Amino acid sequence: MLLLAGIGFGIISAYCLISLEDLGRYAEVSADKLSDKAIGDSKTALLRLSHRNLETIAEGQAMITDQRLRKLPGELQMLNLIFQKQHSQQQLLNPDLLSNLSSSLPEKNIYKCAFSLTSGGKSLYENPLLLVFSSLFDYMKIIYSGSGTVEAIYIAGTDGTIVTYPWMSIPLNFDPRERPWYKKAVNSNKVEWSEPYFSALTGNLLVTCASAIKDDKGNVLAVSAIDVNVELLVKTFPSTRFKDTVSTFILDRDGFVIGSREMSHKGNWKMAVARENLLNSPEPGLREAAKRMIAGEPGIININSRKQQKIIAFAPVPSTGWSVGISVPEADIISAANEAAYLIRNELAVENNFLRNDLRGKVRGFMIIGIFFLILLVLIGLWISEHLTKPLRMLIKATRDIGFGDFDCRIPVKGKDEIAELAGNFNAMVYELKTYMKNMEHSVAAQERVENELDLAAKIQASMLPEKFSKRYNRKDIDLAATMLPSRKVGGDFYDFTMLNDHLLYFSIGDISDKGIPAAIFMTQTKTLMRGKAVENYCPVEILKLVNNELSGSNESCMFANVFCGVANMRKQELTCCNAAYNRPLIAYGDEDFSLAEKETGSTPIGPFRPEEAHYAGHSLKLQNLRLFLYSNAVIETENQQGEHFGTERLRLSLNKHKELSSEEIINVIKDELNAFSAANLPPDDITMLLIKFEE
Repeated sequence: MLLLAGIGFGIISAYCLISLEDLGRYAEVSADKLSDKAIGDSKTALLRLSHRNLETIAEGQAMITDQRLRKLPGELQMLNLIFQKQHSQQQLLNPDLLSNLSSSLPEKNIYKCAFSLTSGGKSLYENPLLLVFSSLFDYMKIIYSGSGTVEAIYIAGTDGTIVTYPWMSIPLNFDPRERPWYKKAVNSNKVEWSEPYFSALTGNLLVTCASAIKDDKGNVLAVSAIDVNVELLVKTFPSTRFKDTVSTFILDRDGFVIGSREMSHKGNWKMAVARENLLNSPEPGLREAAKRMIAGEPGIININSRKQQKIIAFAPVPSTGWSVGISVPEADIISAANEAAYLIRNELAVENNFLRNDLRGKVRGFMIIGIFFLILLVLIGLWISEHLTKPLRMLIKATRDIGFGDFDCRIPVKGKDEIAELAGNFNAMVYELKTYMKNMEHSVAAQERVENELDLAAKIQASMLPEKFSKRYNRKDIDLAATMLPSRKVGGDFYDFTMLNDHLLYFSIGDISDKGIPAAIFMTQTKTLMRGKAVENYCPVEILKLVNNELSGSNESCMFANVFCGVANMRKQELTCCNAAYNRPLIAYGDEDFSLAEKETGSTPIGPFRPEEAHYAGHSLKLQNLRLFLYSNAVIETENQQGEHFGTERLRLSLNKHKELSSEEIINVIKDELNAFSAANLPPDDITMLLIKFEE
């Protein structure tokens, strides 16, 4: 019996030893697999999230860069128009304007333009071109102060005379006619962008937006240009505030790198002289990315180079044909997961070795205990088995939860044994992964900065609309009020008015075919051109013809504007106007009720039609006691909860009901009625209204 008991105890002890050894190996293998799976799932989740964030950052930066650069050609064209006007009237210019020029460094806080004359040229007071140049001082100052990336604005004459703002030292032998930007502009009929180059005046890396100024016969009078500092442009990128391993760059339409964040960090912008072309890169991934960027595509691509794996996100800058790219090493994204994996594997190796030795010691102790403790030994073995597998099951569940993105899961830590210590280490790993994910979420803040830029664009757009008529002009014979409420942060509608002289009132209202930023940019160009043409020509038909000719020449997107334009002659008591596909106005005389104006023979919108295709017809109205109300489609197309439109008839009745009020009070009443009618519904488009009352 004792032998049988001994044999039975030996068999049981051997079985327990083998079982516990197997359990230890199972625990080690399972822990390794579970940790590898958790780390792999974490890396996948990190990479997926970083792809979305990088694409958002690249698109936002490209949009901001496009907005900064797109306005420069329009400002340059306006500068050219002012120059042409001043040149045609140079005999009327005040010679005192030459005080805006200085060949030597001006005193502090005194703003002047620098000028330079070619050898053998006329002196300052003998050169009539310098007087015209000096008359543009205020507008050049406005352009410079309105942009954070413009380094200089300058105008160069065909005789080599040059004027720059702000003041800078000009070398004696500097001849602007030899510069590539001058030659390119002289041989072109549009605004041209130069290749990147180093300024002979400041030594900075620049790209230049230049345009030739010509007379009515097509002869070149001068060349105007705006320098954009590439370093300042790149420093506006949100990604320049990331780690040094993150690279930001701009690619031109030929595949050359214009400027990059790496150049900025090294303080050596002359690296751009090498003109690196990514189409010739030895890395196939970079060549593929360059092809897609040149094609104007947005996207993201993984590059497996010989040195390291990278992720490049990119988006186009439509105004220049460039593309913005952001390159991030993949190792930076998953570095926290790799560090956690190293710590976990080391801890697992130590804990597994300790656990294995501990189990063997317990088995040896069991073999010394007598038969009396045999049953107790079996029970203890079963308890130990359950004690070991339960934490492992908890580890399996926790790693599965992490794989699905739940970084808040935790394993309860009870006691101070090895399993509890392993659970504590696992919880520490999850905490580190969660912390890293939160840090990645901060990159979303870059998108919020894009929203801030859009808010700023909306404020700039609002500031371009004229202030209240009553504040600008003290006139009792004209009661004029207008409003524009964009459906988005920036809109495409506009209105404008100004007194061309003491008896001529110019006004206009328009609706751009698109919405958002493209419509806002096209609106700005249209409004500015119309105001400029109105100063030169008092006929609405001619104004619209000239503006259409300007817009159709470079309107690749085929955007158009429906416009109503009018000029009121207070002496003749006559209003001449032209309706280019805009809504028919509501008209009344004296105490009469408002009614729709007669339908006019169709005038075409401005923008997409060539001069020979466009048609504009004008008509006249008597001014005496005239009431004229102009409105956009959104006013009558606003819907209520039942899907009904506000409509022209409801608008007409409201005008008749409140016709005794002032123009501003009437417009405020209609805005309140639209808000009450639509309840929570958003307007379908920009809401724009303009009301003029002509008194005797």
